[in-house]
Amino acid sequence: MATQVLPEVVCTIENRPPYRGELSSSFLNVLRGLDWPSREASARLRTLALTSSCRGEGVSTLAAHLAATAAACDAGPVLLVDGNLDRPTLHELFSLSPRPGLTECLAQRERWPRCIGPSCFANLSVLGAGQLPGSAARWCQCRGLPELVEELSHEFELVVFDLPPVGQQSCLSRLARLLDAVLLVVEAQRVCCDTVQRAKELLVCAEAPLAGVLLNKHHQRLAGRPRRTVSDEIA
Repeated sequence: MATQVLPEVVCTIENRPPYRGELSSSFLNVLRGLDWPSREASARLRTLALTSSCRGEGVSTLAAHLAATAAACDAGPVLLVDGNLDRPTLHELFSLSPRPGLTECLAQRERWPRCIGPSCFANLSVLGAGQLPGSAARWCQCRGLPELVEELSHEFELVVFDLPPVGQQSCLSRLARLLDAVLLVVEAQRVCCDTVQRAKELLVCAEAPLAGVLLNKHHQRLAGRPRRTVSDEIA
């Protein structure tokens, strides 16, 4: 399992297309590591999810930057999906209405084309979480979820899912089996190796197609005595 080191990522998406520069090159390396978009049609990566071992590790921001980078590759339309239904943020990041969104699609109140909003980047659309009540675990048990993922994977060159932390096992286990790859986000100097190892074990138990680790904010340093933190040894 590969580990990709990223610089510290700010919590906003710059509204200045096209999406280029040093930061996007880091995410381009992630995509290349997944052999996207150069895979042959029969084994092409279509659905990708980002998750973490605990809250606040930057999953939503990284998912947004990764999707924007993929869209800038001009390989085809890219969709970013807010699957963190308990704590959605992507609609705020892209200044979109919170509804209709994923929950409305799963409840079959709206067809997905009516729930997708544009972004400030060419080739990139966003499907927010929606606003219907219910936990992420409940929505992930909807019978329409596999069909929705299948439809989106045929309509978009890449679908990037922003998912809640691994600890929400009931949500992850159902959705992970439907995806082509999952990346585990780890905040450097914050999360210890044991926590990350446990997250990896939960992903394996959930039969998630774990493709690698994204090590975020690796330039930051903690004052005082250093902790035992995640490294390339987690493989």
